[in-house]
Amino acid sequence: VFGQDAVNGDAPRLGGAEDFAHALAFAPGAFVNIGAGDRAPLHSPHFDYEDDALMPGARWFAEVVRRRLPEGEAPED
Repeated sequence: VFGQDAVNGDAPRLGGAEDFAHALAFAPGAFVNIGAGDRAPLHSPHFDYEDDALMPGARWFAEVVRRRLPEGEAPED
């Protein structure tokens, strides 16, 4: 979706205080930072989300769904 040039594979791994790992015990997943760039830390009062990342982020999520949900199969309620 983003192209290899837009992915930083050398970015430092972050653990922080996220509890996302607990969700991964129930289903496969990935934690990604889309649009954070070099701005202020996420929980900083100075953080300003990169608005230009909204549409690429939406395309990324749509592609994840497209690849994970077999064609013609509706999700269960």
